[in-house]
Amino acid sequence: MWLTFFFVLTAVTACASLAISVFAARRAGLALASPPQRLRSVESRLQSCEQLVEEHTQAMTDMANRLKMIKVRSATSHAAKDDNSLPDPYRDPDGWRRAMNSRIALNKLNGG
Repeated sequence: MWLTFFFVLTAVTACASLAISVFAARRAGLALASPPQRLRSVESRLQSCEQLVEEHTQAMTDMANRLKMIKVRSATSHAAKDDNSLPDPYRDPDGWRRAMNSRIALNKLNGG
């Protein structure tokens, strides 16, 4: 009786040891595979951040160029304005209408 008990106990211990060693081997394999995956993940995040910085830099450059062109156009439009020019039809529609009516009336009087 004691002999069969020790045989069974030995068999159970051997099975448990086998299961634990398989579990430990799998865990060690995952631990060895994990650093390269983490490294690739960090590299991809870094590349994503670099790409985002480049896109934002380009957007800021474009906006700065647009602002510069707006200033240039504003300066040239103020310099080109003379007293005989028409008012802006969008900002001053009534003034533009009056100016056009007076221009049409002058053309009719002058035979144009």
